[in-house]
Amino acid sequence: MNILHLHLRHFETFFWAARLGSFTAAAKHLHSTQSAVSMRIAELESRLGGPVFERLNRRVVLTPRGEELMAYVERLRRLIGDIQGLVSSPEAVSGIVRIGVTEVIAQTWFPTFVEMLHRRFENVKAKFTVALTQEVMERLQDGSVDIALAPGTSFEAGLQARSLGTVEFAWMAGRMLNLPAGPLGPDALQAQRIIVLPKASYHHRAIESWFQAHGIPYRPNDECNSMSVVATLTASNIGISLLPPICYEAELARGDLRIIPTVPPYPPVEFFAITISERMSLPTRLIVDLAVSVSTFKKSFRSL
Repeated sequence: MNILHLHLRHFETFFWAARLGSFTAAAKHLHSTQSAVSMRIAELESRLGGPVFERLNRRVVLTPRGEELMAYVERLRRLIGDIQGLVSSPEAVSGIVRIGVTEVIAQTWFPTFVEMLHRRFENVKAKFTVALTQEVMERLQDGSVDIALAPGTSFEAGLQARSLGTVEFAWMAGRMLNLPAGPLGPDALQAQRIIVLPKASYHHRAIESWFQAHGIPYRPNDECNSMSVVATLTASNIGISLLPPICYEAELARGDLRIIPTVPPYPPVEFFAITISERMSLPTRLIVDLAVSVSTFKKSFRSL
């Protein structure tokens, strides 16, 4: 039997049955029937000369032959996406794209990004979730979002990350908080009440690593899941916090917040548009490109 007699729907059915772990789930995702899915897989296996799935009760797992086929199918899906991008106009791009966003982006260029998205892709419906980094990344992994706009340093295999640029962070205090004179080191900062985002945030983990790198134990005092509220508490002289000046220019100009000179300064934080390579669709690809172009964060030659 000639493999050329197979259609793209055979490979798409195989892909989703493998990813979702059952023919029933694949049928639901493809808006098909379980019998149609079973028939396509049977035709695929017949033409390949062997099973691609091992049936385990109601679940299926890939055989070695199936694992080999999956590598080719993933390449085929990426190639089809490239062809669609070549021949499609923005007006032809449609569907729902779910985007997870962390707060620094939400407070800066995100409104411009959303405006441009709707202007350029009128037939795309977007759903946004603003959350801490860990939740955004968990939603990306479980399929609840298609694109994560978040900070990071390294990413697991299967994730594709496009740089959005870097953001400067600085330790800040309110105008009335009494602090030692001169630039402060990590030991002097640790002696103050520190207000941070929760452990599920990149903010919390990065500050902890910064203190530990300088041999200082990290003991945050207050946690809040909103950076805006952290800034408000800091401006109220309750403690110090690490904040991006780009988000609080008005408060800094009024003197409600002030930057604490530190030695060493806190390093810039890089943000990314993160997707799962095997789920990359044409709308997802184009919207990532848009996010990269709209971002006002500092770009390096490496990220251009």
